[in-house]
Amino acid sequence: MNSTRLHIHPLAASVLLFSFVISPLKASGDPRIVQSDTDSLNHLLRVSIRAAADSIDQVVKSGIGLFQKRSARTADSASGVLRASAERLIKEAVESLNPQRRDTVRNLAQILAKAIGNCAAEARKSGDESFRNYHKWMFALERKYSSCSDCGNSQDVQSTVEEFLDASDSLGDLVHQSWEDLTESIRDSLDDYVDRLGDASSDMIDRQSDEDELIAAHASRLVLSGSYTSDVTYRGRDGGVRQYALSPEVEYKAHSGLFVAASAAWLGNSPNAWDERTVGGGYEFELGTHFTGSFSYTRFWFNDSSRLEKADMKNSIDGELEVLTKPINVSVSPSFAFSTTSEFTTEFSLSHEFDIDTFLRRADLSIEPTVTAIVGGQNALLTQQRLKRAVNKKGKAVTVVKTTTKIKNFFGILDYEFAVPFELTYKNAAINPQFSYAIPLNVVDASSTAPFFYFSVNVSYTIR
Repeated sequence: MNSTRLHIHPLAASVLLFSFVISPLKASGDPRIVQSDTDSLNHLLRVSIRAAADSIDQVVKSGIGLFQKRSARTADSASGVLRASAERLIKEAVESLNPQRRDTVRNLAQILAKAIGNCAAEARKSGDESFRNYHKWMFALERKYSSCSDCGNSQDVQSTVEEFLDASDSLGDLVHQSWEDLTESIRDSLDDYVDRLGDASSDMIDRQSDEDELIAAHASRLVLSGSYTSDVTYRGRDGGVRQYALSPEVEYKAHSGLFVAASAAWLGNSPNAWDERTVGGGYEFELGTHFTGSFSYTRFWFNDSSRLEKADMKNSIDGELEVLTKPINVSVSPSFAFSTTSEFTTEFSLSHEFDIDTFLRRADLSIEPTVTAIVGGQNALLTQQRLKRAVNKKGKAVTVVKTTTKIKNFFGILDYEFAVPFELTYKNAAINPQFSYAIPLNVVDASSTAPFFYFSVNVSYTIR
């Protein structure tokens, strides 16, 4: 909002001086004035000062009126800006805010509009106070310069009037600056209220998002998913066969935490492509805000010609306990697989999740770099069976018993893995690509002993 400056231009000062001082002196022709009569000069000085003060007063009064009108218009305009901002925020967040919170945003806009109206009213009061103070200061200046005991001629009177105009101009600068400050305060208040409205809206969106996530996390739901992996591994072992797999899965999760799931695998390098059919169930739970866990049972079915490392197992009992902290998440996942014999495995993982901003509303993207150490036992009998299966599938006449006579039971580090999983969710859909690097250790069967990269991705859709 523009404001009227009270600066008196030098040309205007000269006009006032000529009108109220020089012209009367020349027109009178009185010898006493020519002789610099002090009383006459002081009278003309007072008249000139009074006329100049009245002229400046009109300028100031006009300026203060203009300031008050514009401050009122600014307040009205600000109310419109706040209402428009509220509707824009609601429109952008229509899918993220429930009706009650949308009404809250509108009510907040009205409250802030009223507040800025009060701010403008206070500014107008301050303007009135500034005008009253200006009158006091102008009255003091007028008294100071209306008498000149040293004025001996018209030049002295002119000099005194010029000093008065300079002083009044400085006073006008002060009043003008006060108006500028008041105007700026209204602008700052509007900017601040718009920011507060946006922050409040964002805060409500975040809170509702958290509530929605909490409700969704505990709601009963059906999850349909499919995954791809470039290399099928089990405990860092590939059984000597590098093969990819496609795996459809269906899972039902109850709000109580119970779940059941079924899946199958289509293998890219297997005599019988469909393999590893599974059915299982379990329970997921939370302990406070920093602990989550689960335990489950899974039943496996493999083809007789299966080349998978896990094909000698028929059952698995698994568990997981994860400690969630801000710097790092720690999880321990024991697994007991068994059939005619058994083997025990435990995975220890360290991870940290990073949230990434996205350009899509209601879309969440995160990345969670993870380091995993797999510790477990290698059963000598199972190792012989796996070696036999590897020999048979390669079609070589090798006596397996002789090859495996030195194999003993072993328990220790089986594998280190470094993974970078991403998770992108949008409404009910999610995609989870993951890049992994495996370092197998203590390999005693036909599996690869060299470190290798592999890639996997899971796509899912949740029906609630």
